[in-house]
Amino acid sequence: MEVEQVVVEEFEKKYKHFVLNIPRLVFRRGVNLVVGPNGSGKSTLLKSIAGFVRPSRGGIYAIIGGEKVSTWSILRWIGYVGEDVVLPNMRVESILTEFLGHEKAHYIARELGLTGHLHKKYLELSAGYRRRVQLAVALGKDSSILLLDEPFANLDMFMVEPLKEILENLKDKVVIVTSHHVFNLKLSTLTLLDQGRLVYHGEHRGEPVEVLVDILGEEYILDLDLLNELTRPIKVMKLITVQEKILKLLQSQK
Repeated sequence: MEVEQVVVEEFEKKYKHFVLNIPRLVFRRGVNLVVGPNGSGKSTLLKSIAGFVRPSRGGIYAIIGGEKVSTWSILRWIGYVGEDVVLPNMRVESILTEFLGHEKAHYIARELGLTGHLHKKYLELSAGYRRRVQLAVALGKDSSILLLDEPFANLDMFMVEPLKEILENLKDKVVIVTSHHVFNLKLSTLTLLDQGRLVYHGEHRGEPVEVLVDILGEEYILDLDLLNELTRPIKVMKLITVQEKILKLLQSQK
């Protein structure tokens, strides 16, 4: 199945103390990066596309052959990786073979550095290696839409570049990745969320990344390095909005 786009339109998800409100997003084939601080709504967005969360209003659909198709009708073609993914406590080799078949299981294990851990049971692995197993299952399946919630979390530094290369090669899939950071990836779109609001969504055509944001009624153009500083978690600091972080950094440079 060839999915051309995933569209989120007039979307709203209400919780008791949080509302995610997105007018419109269009995710295209290739890597689509969604960034924002904790509590911005990144995971809720991915779970809604995956079918785990029903929106309060609005819709999510895929474009296939130029036609709108509800994502609820193609859930078997959607792959999802997140902290709440549960896999059976079996040997890693058995898990991968069950989902992917013998040949593909061993190929993806080599790609993700799991060959030396195939004999171990899933819960014997560290958090970082459990994440690798989850990624192996998702990447190895024939998913047309791949949703990766913080895939770089808990990965050691030696695995980040290989994973980025793998993701960039998935040009025939709609891949949506959430993160606290802006990585140097070849992106189809870049999306910035803040406390349930859509701050920016647009195409990404090479470096440097520049985005136009509204800060208390004023417009600023930010490049990749500045945006990366503003979305990185900072210790000994209260959780403030992206706009507040931008203002603080700009004021410190005067």
